[in-house]
Amino acid sequence: MEVAFSQDESRVVALTNGGALRIWDRQTGVLVHELVFEDGYQPLISPIKMGRSLSVLAHSNGSLHQFRISAESGEILQRQLMALDYKWLGTDTTGRWLIVLRQDQTTIEFHDLEEGGMAAPRVEIAQGISAHGISDDGSFIALGDAKGRIHLYRRNPLQTP
Repeated sequence: MEVAFSQDESRVVALTNGGALRIWDRQTGVLVHELVFEDGYQPLISPIKMGRSLSVLAHSNGSLHQFRISAESGEILQRQLMALDYKWLGTDTTGRWLIVLRQDQTTIEFHDLEEGGMAAPRVEIAQGISAHGISDDGSFIALGDAKGRIHLYRRNPLQTP
């Protein structure tokens, strides 16, 4: 289970291991809403605070979607396709930047979860990736290849520093 507070801290949000999103009122402890993702979607990471809404990444059948959900009602406000044929990597500690490694393991993408869409053009890399690391603020990604080499990329624009 992953737990987070809404930005105004009036709600406590949890993603259960079974894939449900539960929203509680912090002051009363009352369960306000429970959302079970349909179509086999499985949430991947803790909810990201976005003002009066939350952002949750979920995957199903090889596609990755971002759901924007009302922190008050639990209603899905928007669902956006982020990537197809991916091998998901992770986010920075702020939860704003999503780094996606494509299934071919030779293409990486930076996505801005607050603004939506890709933050930089895709970068083709020659080596298969076996490890990754993301700086706390999402500015850099370090990729380790099968030969033990490290490749460092800067987000804006996505390039080697």
